Amino acid sequence: MKTKTSAGFVLFRTHEGSCKYLLLKSARDGLYGFPKGHIDEDEKLLETAYRELMEETGIADIRVVDGFQKSISYEIVRKETFLKTAHYFLAECFSGNVLLSPEHAEFHWAGFEEALELVNFDQLREVLRCARDYLADGS
Repeated sequence: MKTKTSAGFVLFRTHEGSCKYLLLKSARDGLYGFPKGHIDEDEKLLETAYRELMEETGIADIRVVDGFQKSISYEIVRKETFLKTAHYFLAECFSGNVLLSPEHAEFHWAGFEEALELVNFDQLREVLRCARDYLADGS
């Protein structure tokens, strides 16, 4: 089975005293997820995450939270079947301004509970829980 690798960020910001997470709604399937994309040749995972964040949202002013990385793998069935592994880093955003790429229909800054409801996949919910717990532990 072929494999593909992507990387992205669980991006958060503090707004009106609470933590909000950035979710992007795919224009293709209408599902919410975190900013991420395919790794380019000779690119490191964190480099991919930065590049994809900029391409998909226009956001560049972030602070990566040291020590957090969560990876998930899942099977994708399209014209061909492949195993995709997505690596997520955690970063704080200092502005809520988002300039969406055409591959996304909308964005939403959601609180934790709302984000859990909007995300459609259990593995992504687990990434979000891990990010919230990591932040709560004072990292």
